[in-house]
Amino acid sequence: MEHLKSVLCAVDLSACSKCALEQAARIAKRDGASLTLLHVIEPRVMEDLEEMMPEGTDVRKGVLDGARRELEKFSAGAVPPKTKLDVITGEPLDAILAKAKEAAAELIVIGAFGVTGAGRGAGSLALKMARKSPIAVLLVDGRHAADFRSAMVGIDFSEESARALRAALHLARLEGCPLHAVHVFAPPPLHYQAPTPQASPTYQRQFQAALKERLETLVAEQRKEVGEIKVTCALFEHTSHGQGLIDYAAKNEIDVVVLGTLGRSNLKTLLLGSTAERVVRETPCSVLAVPPKA
Repeated sequence: MEHLKSVLCAVDLSACSKCALEQAARIAKRDGASLTLLHVIEPRVMEDLEEMMPEGTDVRKGVLDGARRELEKFSAGAVPPKTKLDVITGEPLDAILAKAKEAAAELIVIGAFGVTGAGRGAGSLALKMARKSPIAVLLVDGRHAADFRSAMVGIDFSEESARALRAALHLARLEGCPLHAVHVFAPPPLHYQAPTPQASPTYQRQFQAALKERLETLVAEQRKEVGEIKVTCALFEHTSHGQGLIDYAAKNEIDVVVLGTLGRSNLKTLLLGSTAERVVRETPCSVLAVPPKA
């Protein structure tokens, strides 16, 4: 998501989506990008109102006009002057993706959870968006209306994680915050067995040193284009890649996790890999999901 030209923010007028709106406005302003603000009304809402109103009443126009007024009040003072406001009807996931395509958006910003309130991790629409979107999606936690104070990117040395790293570096530069580049690793298979060359302390040190060097080399190659950013390259031992990223984020009070939606161990037929899905579902902070290159 380097050098964004167009950002789409979808809101449901909840408190969490207000945080998403403020994040989208900041990112668009800092990158000089256009901003489209979208509110989607589900068809069933319109159908329910039509059933209750007298025949011949133009329910659709009244609902759309009223929703637009609410959207204008909701966004007053929070968005740049040239922000485009739009209210449409449709199934939220399909409508948001269609509008993003129409607006040539390079980033979709939505609240991590909606009017039903906060839980641990993302709500159902946010998770579907991370699964299906062909462009990057920022799922904003309701506690993150201001600048992100810290960012983290998960690295598994796949092409997808390299794309995520570039996006994370760009985001960290915009936010002026430190970035943690984290590789979650499991010890070699024979680590806990009877003495073997692989179980020796020397071998373990060499194994981790090689991983750390590979991680630092990748970061050094990718950060050339973005200038000086404080980056911590960290190895984190865990038997589960997803849970390892979640635990590292919680331990280091990370505000936003950046990750590729497919990795080395995931089938290419999946739109959201198992590690990415677990992080999106369970991490208690904002998430920037970066899809694979089309």
